[in-house]
Amino acid sequence: MFDYNKLRTFQIVAAEQSVSRAAKRLHRTQSAISQQLAALEETLGLQLLERRGGKIHLTQEGKELFARTQSHLAAVDESILEAQGDLKALRGRITVGISPTHCRYFLVPRVVSFRKAFPNVSVEFRLLDDPEIERQLGGGLLDFGVLTVFSNRNMFQAKELFRYEERPFGQRSYVKSILGSTKPDYADLLRFQLIDFSYDFMCLAHWIGKNRRSLLSGLDELRPAFVVRDHAAVLELLELGAGVAMLPTVLGKASKNLISIYPSSKPTQIGADLAHRKKNNFRRYHHDFLEYMAQFQLSSKQDCLYLGYSAVAHTGKSNGMSHQH
Repeated sequence: MFDYNKLRTFQIVAAEQSVSRAAKRLHRTQSAISQQLAALEETLGLQLLERRGGKIHLTQEGKELFARTQSHLAAVDESILEAQGDLKALRGRITVGISPTHCRYFLVPRVVSFRKAFPNVSVEFRLLDDPEIERQLGGGLLDFGVLTVFSNRNMFQAKELFRYEERPFGQRSYVKSILGSTKPDYADLLRFQLIDFSYDFMCLAHWIGKNRRSLLSGLDELRPAFVVRDHAAVLELLELGAGVAMLPTVLGKASKNLISIYPSSKPTQIGADLAHRKKNNFRRYHHDFLEYMAQFQLSSKQDCLYLGYSAVAHTGKSNGMSHQH
């Protein structure tokens, strides 16, 4: 019968690139480690390691064996821990591409819950925009991505993680100084200094298309006063009376100084999906991560209250969010 302990020893020596470090990690003597490696090479009929310049290097056969067996041995370890009911002993790392907004307000509460069940699984957040998230996800550089827009959705498996509404907001005194009141007509929107995520008014144009399409031609003739891809900066500008911008409704209402300029308008619906590649080498904790995320929906009252509370708690007034529409 094949001795998998020798293969595990090889994996650790290859990872550490040192017999002495592997010996310390395994609490064994260096001679015992060397004997196991020699026995493994004899059993397989392959030279796996070679010494050059006082250092250990993997041969081509060693590299191939290391790559092919690493995930399989990890899966065996996980199966044993699962059978023993010791999921907290599982070790690994999950990488998630996500915007700053979605990370802070929507995903962190869920990940905290996940980490309580899997305390030895690290979660790395990479704060990126949607195109870069999709590029890295497709290239295998991320395990998961939280996306609002896909250029090639067929490459991924995706499930909606949360959804929220956006409307135009502005500082109360600023709106009144421009119009003389705080109840503008739709046509008055073009009189304001406008703040958006892009030069072509990506966010405002979507909302106008749902409420007053005739204004789109006038919008084409304008340029934003500020182009900002971070809602923290957008909120600061709005608080200073620098213009009008689209904000998540819950976030805008959390500020005492801001008003929803068109509160009865049709909101823009923003939905974000948790995506991953269709072909992957997921381990047990990756699947459990998916299950934990699926337990939450932003449409729940609890999530909306959390979002509003977080916005107020961060600065005492309101705080920003950032996402790709």
